[in-house]
Amino acid sequence: MHGQDAAKAQVVVVRRKFPWLKFLAGILLFAIFHQLHDLFPNTLTAILAEGEQEAIFAHMKMLFYPYLILSIVDYFLYRRRGLLTSNFIYARLLILVSVPWMMISFFYVPDALGIHIEEPFLLIFSILSSFVGVYTAIRLEEPLEATSYRPAVKALLIFFFICAIIIYTGFAFRLPVYDFFNIDH
Repeated sequence: MHGQDAAKAQVVVVRRKFPWLKFLAGILLFAIFHQLHDLFPNTLTAILAEGEQEAIFAHMKMLFYPYLILSIVDYFLYRRRGLLTSNFIYARLLILVSVPWMMISFFYVPDALGIHIEEPFLLIFSILSSFVGVYTAIRLEEPLEATSYRPAVKALLIFFFICAIIIYTGFAFRLPVYDFFNIDH
């Protein structure tokens, strides 16, 4: 095999086993981002973390930014090892903009079924939801990096990534008009 073909084959072999350390790092980052503003109350942590209000979008961005950090680390590690695929960035953009919504969809299933979860079980279910979100993001990496993206899809992924940054930043300062995003009804 030539160098590039060997690197691609190596990606498949290396990536088949689930990266448990990365999963644990993602959960740890999620937990840190959940408490970041409480520990360091300032504008930057309000933008990156939960901020002062307990809100749905805040939990979505607590998956978004930690996974963005994991992806940046992956980018440099894969690049250094010669394992970076040409679709890496677009796969990660798709994961970044979609998986937080998937996590919230999972979280709302009991409510949609008329099941009211009381404390402390709600806290346990919330933690489970974050585990599902991080796990889903990591599981989608391999198949989405193997996918070919057309120019229009690449442009849309960049557009929606920018939209995500805008909503996570803007809603850190004021909640959206539509109450779905606010936990404290």
